[in-house]
Amino acid sequence: MKPKYFLFFIILLSLVQNCLAQQAQDSNYIRPFTKSNDLEWYTGRYNTVFNFKPNNNDSYLSHHDLKANTSAYIGMHIDYKWLAVDVSTSLPRTFVDNNIKGRKAHSLQLSKTGSKLRIEGLYEKYNALVMPISRRHQEYQVFNNFGYANYSAQLTYIFNSKRFSLPAAINYGEQQVKSAGSFLFNFNPTIHQFAQNNNPGLKLTPSDSLLNHAISNHSGWMNTFFNGGYTYNFVWNKGHWSLNPWIMGGLGVQKELADETKNSGKLTYNFRGMISSGYNGTLFYIYLNTLYNKTESRLPASKLTVRNSDTYLTMGYRFGNAPHKIMGLL
Repeated sequence: MKPKYFLFFIILLSLVQNCLAQQAQDSNYIRPFTKSNDLEWYTGRYNTVFNFKPNNNDSYLSHHDLKANTSAYIGMHIDYKWLAVDVSTSLPRTFVDNNIKGRKAHSLQLSKTGSKLRIEGLYEKYNALVMPISRRHQEYQVFNNFGYANYSAQLTYIFNSKRFSLPAAINYGEQQVKSAGSFLFNFNPTIHQFAQNNNPGLKLTPSDSLLNHAISNHSGWMNTFFNGGYTYNFVWNKGHWSLNPWIMGGLGVQKELADETKNSGKLTYNFRGMISSGYNGTLFYIYLNTLYNKTESRLPASKLTVRNSDTYLTMGYRFGNAPHKIMGLL
């Protein structure tokens, strides 16, 4: 999937969200804040792990996890009227392998949260993969010949938007005054692409050859998942403190991108969980989020499990509108 098609799909999902009628909220359970704009600072760490199980039970790939060279990060986010801006950067000396030079990762994330729906889009690309050989001695094997890209879109729908606040649970955009929960549905199409870098100066090592065989020549595929789950927002002190766990899972269909006549229609599964906790005040808020996502794919020569985890701390401040328009637009 090209980036322009990915962005078009996200915009389409946003239009679907706006077309759905808003359900009246119970003010005994949900209350909006007077100041609707916010400025956030956040820091965390993200990890992506690939676990291959080759059909020939090769011990090398079966007993070593392949990782993207991810790191800790810090960033700032601002929401003002219709404008949302997010800027983040990696923290030095926090990569899986700090010896890899140059920019090896690119990512773009878009999201919009309403009372019933949350729309998310994610694009990430890694130009090198890392396999830890000995963490004690900080020994790694770098796969410079291979890269990985992921295009993902998500639509999450909650069934109890009258009493359960999706913005309060996701980003503390509202206040959940009384504890409440909701069943939910999640639709998640994802495109995975492994690619061998066309660099004549890099020679294939025996390990490169094993990985090349595991992902096969047809290295792009799409998983479409339909997940169900449940979430509950436990609140105290009239919603100033909260604990919100999520759990969902489901089945999906895998389709090869390179050859529509082969290796299509395979059944796969997805499991994910999230827990957030923090303080939600009138002007200031702070919360800690931990997310985990596990996806299985079935390649021609192996089974691949991708595990993503993210833990981040967010501190936010709410503010009102400026007395005059900014540049005549905001």
